[in-house]
Amino acid sequence: MTGKVSNLEDGKIAGDPSRSREQPRLCRPQTAGGKFTLVTLAICAGSLMLCGCNSKQETSGGEKTGEQTSSTGSGTTTEPAKSEDKTGQASQTNTPDDATAKEPAVTGGNVKLPNAVNLATLPPTMVICTVDGTPVTISQFKREYREAIGSLQAVLGMQPMQVQELVKQATAAGVSLTAEEKKKLLEAARKPQSLEGKSLDKFLKEKKLTEAEFDKQVIDLGLAFKVGAKLIEQQLLTELINRELLLAEAKAQNFYKPAYNNYLKVKDLPKYKKMLEMSDQTPEEIKEDLIQGEMLIMLMQKIARESVASDKELLAFYQKNKEAFKHGEKVRLSHIVLAAPRVDAPPMESIKTQLKKQNPTMSDADLDKEVLVVKQQKMRLAQELLARANKGEDFKSLANDNTEDMQARQAKNGGDLGYIDVVAAQAGPDQKALLDAVKNLKPGQLALTPVETNFGYHVIKLTEKVPAGTFSFDEIKDQLKEKFVAQNMEAAKTRWLVNKRKSAKIVFSDEFRKASSTASVPQANVK
Repeated sequence: MTGKVSNLEDGKIAGDPSRSREQPRLCRPQTAGGKFTLVTLAICAGSLMLCGCNSKQETSGGEKTGEQTSSTGSGTTTEPAKSEDKTGQASQTNTPDDATAKEPAVTGGNVKLPNAVNLATLPPTMVICTVDGTPVTISQFKREYREAIGSLQAVLGMQPMQVQELVKQATAAGVSLTAEEKKKLLEAARKPQSLEGKSLDKFLKEKKLTEAEFDKQVIDLGLAFKVGAKLIEQQLLTELINRELLLAEAKAQNFYKPAYNNYLKVKDLPKYKKMLEMSDQTPEEIKEDLIQGEMLIMLMQKIARESVASDKELLAFYQKNKEAFKHGEKVRLSHIVLAAPRVDAPPMESIKTQLKKQNPTMSDADLDKEVLVVKQQKMRLAQELLARANKGEDFKSLANDNTEDMQARQAKNGGDLGYIDVVAAQAGPDQKALLDAVKNLKPGQLALTPVETNFGYHVIKLTEKVPAGTFSFDEIKDQLKEKFVAQNMEAAKTRWLVNKRKSAKIVFSDEFRKASSTASVPQANVK
């Protein structure tokens, strides 16, 4: 998705995971896989001509809408469809709002565009529908569609398993490529620009493919692209509607100001400026995307936290899964660290790298001598602090005033490292060095000498020893809540949207109705 950005926290610019344009599950990366043998993204976009807003539906037996509409003064308000159950009685078609549903295709009902509508011929400013008075325009739909198609292309190019999953869906839905589409695909695939600049024979030989295998991969990729584009087209309007509902709520919750402040933190970063250069969006569009994406993240976190399990439910989960909360022997340490990094571990630089930057012309031999001098200085400082602690000075105050772990110094936590699992920590050389230094100590005692790690020299105090056992519910409750929030975010959003859609007023505009008068009535299952 070119230029789509979000997540401004801590100055990061990342892909926008919170947008309500939730692509079909199989159009998002799910399974790690090797790169597809063919470099064929251009084949899909250039040959199929299926990804535009004028793609034709080709499902077996056609699609039945069965929707009802009721006129209003300003347009058409969508109503839930009715279907017949196995007893032959008319029943209301409802979207499941069960929180345990793994991932419903569309939250709160799917609103589709008429099959025959060619959006390419409609003006960008035309309003498709309004969501509680907020317009969704042709321009928005086209833009989101292009970005979703771009994501689909990227996924299919990198994940062969997704290609096969979509081919299965195509088979089940009766979607296929026409003879003309197959011909164009195969012709485009044989051009040098699709074969890393090579001839077909040379390409096949290098990739150890037969021509039949090559053709099958091309056809499968084209079919996967076609059905993926169809899925996006079918769900996109619903997702745009959901997005407007979420944004309206985020504004009502006053999330705009903190989101805007986060935008100000990143707008002057080099990454942001580079993204502006690479994007096909205007700076104002990118700014709004950033702010809105951040607002949606804040809202999702709030919704998830408000729907978190009660203490009673958490306790029941804890008791049922008590075996999972067992732990080995643990120790709690505090430290004062004097920074003397031995290796480069970005953003941390080794002593040698720092000295080299200060003295670019210095030889390696001279640099090594200077490194040794710095290390000796840091070791002496660590020994002095250890001596002061052994004489009775308050360790917490010494740590707060002298540690070169800047995060701990700002936190004023006395150098507390928290609890360390004795067995698990053995896998890390630095933690193992710290544990070896305190294994024969009693709580309250100091390691006899400073301990050297890749980070520098540590003055270590053992503050507590905990034998192997099981975490109590009180100890683990906050972690359980955070875990439930993370796992529950999608389900919480689903429940919120289903409930919101029951009262939302979603109205198709008169101008769109007229433009699509030759097409079928827009499908909907809107609460």
